[in-house]
Amino acid sequence: MRRKVLHASFGFFFAGLNHFIPTSKFVPGMAVLTSATLVMELLRYRKGFGWMNDILHFVLGDSLRKHEMDGKFTGSFYYFLGVTLTSALYPQTCATLGILQLAIADPTASYFGRATRHVYWSRIEK
Repeated sequence: MRRKVLHASFGFFFAGLNHFIPTSKFVPGMAVLTSATLVMELLRYRKGFGWMNDILHFVLGDSLRKHEMDGKFTGSFYYFLGVTLTSALYPQTCATLGILQLAIADPTASYFGRATRHVYWSRIEK
């Protein structure tokens, strides 16, 4: 649940920034954040950069999934990339609504998907 709340909070935060900061300033800022996240993801399991992984575990702790702790990319890179591309490719109002949709729909879908995973109609087989 903590991850879902964190996800939604970041979405509302970035949607607000996108709405109130001019696109000409928001997109480069998000590009820097996305690039820094990519660099962190690529380096955190390399020799000599274990401290990055330790900081990530300390800051995000319970919000990380097992595969993210084991060395796979965290969802933050993809999240920031999605916000950056949405903001760069669409008009400001449309981008804000798209980011809000991401903030609300993604954690909601995850919550209900997990809540109904035992129900026969919740999964499509073959």
